[in-house]
Amino acid sequence: MRSPPTLPECRTASRLHHVVTSAGGPELVNDGVDTAPSKRISAALPRYSKTIDGPLCIQELGLAKLRATCPHLDAWLTELERRVG
Repeated sequence: MRSPPTLPECRTASRLHHVVTSAGGPELVNDGVDTAPSKRISAALPRYSKTIDGPLCIQELGLAKLRATCPHLDAWLTELERRVG
């Protein structure tokens, strides 16, 4: 069982949630090289590793939730599924 988040973790989550909400959704956050999602997460969480933590986050969230939240991702995955089989 996971321990409850610490206050700094809650503040970081709140800050990142605000970025997503202000942009109009998670797929609209990427508005530049310095403001790409991974750059924003790294700024908020200096120990973040895109290649380690990113896949772990995707695994924890689940593909169904990501597809429901990100229509462009869903369309891309649907097209890949169509082509494969």
